[in-house]
Amino acid sequence: MHLPSGCSIHKIETLFRTESTKSRGDGGGGFGPRRSVSMTQAQLQDASIAMRIKKWGRGCCTKKTLKKYVPMVNWLPEYNMSKFQSDAIAGITVGLTVIPQGMAYASVAELPLQYGLYSAFMACFVYCIFGGTKQVTIGPTAIMGLLTADQVRIGGQPYAVTLCFLTGVFEFLFGLFHLGFLIDFISAPVISGFTSAAAIIIGATQLKGLLGVKIKANHFLGVMYEIAIHITETNLWDLFLGIICIVLLLLMRKLNSVRWKSESTHALHKVLRKFIWFLSTGRNAIIVILAGGLAFLLAQLDTNVFTITGPVQGGIPSLTFPDLSLKNNETISFVEVVTDLGSSLGLIPLLAILEHIAIAKIFAEGKALDASQEILSLGLSNILGSFVNSFPATGSFSRTALNNSSGVETAFGGIFTGALVLLALGVLTTSFKFIPKSTLSAVIITTVFFMIEYEMVPHLWKTKKSDFFILIITFFSCIFLGAEYGILVGIGISLLILLYNNARPTITVEKTSLPNVEYIIVQPDRALYFPATDYLKYRVNKMASVNSELPVVFDGSHLTGPDFTIAQS
Repeated sequence: MHLPSGCSIHKIETLFRTESTKSRGDGGGGFGPRRSVSMTQAQLQDASIAMRIKKWGRGCCTKKTLKKYVPMVNWLPEYNMSKFQSDAIAGITVGLTVIPQGMAYASVAELPLQYGLYSAFMACFVYCIFGGTKQVTIGPTAIMGLLTADQVRIGGQPYAVTLCFLTGVFEFLFGLFHLGFLIDFISAPVISGFTSAAAIIIGATQLKGLLGVKIKANHFLGVMYEIAIHITETNLWDLFLGIICIVLLLLMRKLNSVRWKSESTHALHKVLRKFIWFLSTGRNAIIVILAGGLAFLLAQLDTNVFTITGPVQGGIPSLTFPDLSLKNNETISFVEVVTDLGSSLGLIPLLAILEHIAIAKIFAEGKALDASQEILSLGLSNILGSFVNSFPATGSFSRTALNNSSGVETAFGGIFTGALVLLALGVLTTSFKFIPKSTLSAVIITTVFFMIEYEMVPHLWKTKKSDFFILIITFFSCIFLGAEYGILVGIGISLLILLYNNARPTITVEKTSLPNVEYIIVQPDRALYFPATDYLKYRVNKMASVNSELPVVFDGSHLTGPDFTIAQS
C-alpha cells in the first residue's frame, strides 16, 4: 500500500485502524492481512520522522536561531559611520600589535615567521561574523606557540597546521555538544602554576636570541645548560640591543598608567595624551620598526653586527584544505599522525577554550555570555585558519584589552586587524628580514614576564595549603617534564584531591539525647557518593561498637540526591 500524497497523520492512523480491524475480522491470521498491517506501521513511522525533520528544519531557519548562531546579525542593522571610525582606529591599533607579536610567537612555535602572520588574520574575519564579544581578538599566543613547538619538532610545519585543524574540530564539537563544562575540572592553582611555568620556559628559550648564540636544546633545563656552556660566544651587539629594547618596552608600557593632574581641554594637551597613548599601545611595532631600520642602515654600510631573522616568505597564502597525512616531507597514515600528536589533541583545545572563555567573561560587560557560541566561533576560527597554514590560535588577553581601551564598538574592528595583517604579508615581508632576533626576543620576554602569577603563591599559602601544593607541583612538573606533561600532572593531582574529599567527607557521628531517649546521630555535611561508603560504615560502626544498645539516626538534610551504593550500605 502506498501513502497518498498530502495524506495526514490522522488519515494514516485511521487507515491503520481499518486494516487492523479487517485483519482481526478474518479471524484466520492469514499472511496477507499481517503483511498489510506491517507496511502501514512502517509508513506511519516514516511519515512521523518526516514531520519531525520538517519541524526541526523550520526551527533552524528562524530569525531567533540566526541571531543566536550569527551574532553579527544583531549589531549590523544599527551600524553607522561613528562606529565604523571607532572600529577602524581600534582594529588598526590591534593590527600594529599583532604583526610583531605574531612573528615573535611563530619563533616560539619554532616556525618560520610568516606562520605567525598566517595565524593572525583568518580568525579576525571569522570572529567578526560568529563571535559574541566585541572586544575579543583571536590569534597567536605565547602558550599556544609553546605547545605547538613540541609537535613541530616531531612532524615539522605540517604538524602545526594539522594540529590547528584538529584543534578546531575538537573545539567545534565541544561547543556543539555543550562540553565546555570540562574546563571546570582545571582548577585555578593548576592554571596559575602552568601559566607561570610556561612564561619562564618561553623566556628561557628566547635567551638564545637575546644573546645571539646557537643552541639545539628545547627543554628548559637543556636550554639553560647549553647557554651556560656557550655564554662566551655571546654576541655583545645582540645583547646590548636586546637589553635596550627590553628597557624601552617596559618604560613605554608604563606610559599608559600615567595619571594627569588635570583634565585639560586644551588642544595641545589632547594631542600629547594621544601621542603618549600611541607610544604605549604601539610599543611593540615601534621598537621592531626602529630596530629593523637600524639593522637595515648598518647593512647598507656593510656592517652586519646584529643577528637578523633573514628572508621571510611573502604573499597571501592560498586557501587549501590541510594535508592531514604529511609529516615533514613524508606521507604517512592519518592514524600515525594522530598517534604522534597524542595528548596535545585534547590538551590544546581545552587550554584554548579556557583562555578564550576567561577573556570573554572579563569583557562581557555584565551581559550573559553564550559560552557554547564562543567555543563554536573559536573552533571555526581554527578550522578555517588551518586552510591558510595557521597554527592553533585562541583569545589574546593583551590584544583584547588593547582593543577595549582603543574604543572598539563592534566585532567589525577585527576586519581592520585582519586586513592590516594581509597588507603586511603582501607588501612588507621583504623588510621583515632585517628585524634583529634579539628585538623579537625582547618583545616576547617583556610579554611573558607579566604572565608570572607570583602574587598567587602567598595568597594560597595563607588560605589553603592543598591548593598551594597543587600550584607548586604543577609549576615544577612543567619546568622539569615540559609544559604539556606538567599540566597533566597538575590536573591529575587536582582531581585526586577532589576525589579524596568526596571519599572522606566531614561526617558528624555522636551520641545525643532528647527527653527520655538517647541515640547516635549521623550527619554528613554534604552530599554523599559511593567513594565514601566504607568511610561512612567505619565511622558509624566505631561509634555503635561502644554504644551498641543505642539506635542510629541518619540526618540526611544536606543530601541533594540519592546514591545507590550509599543507600545500600
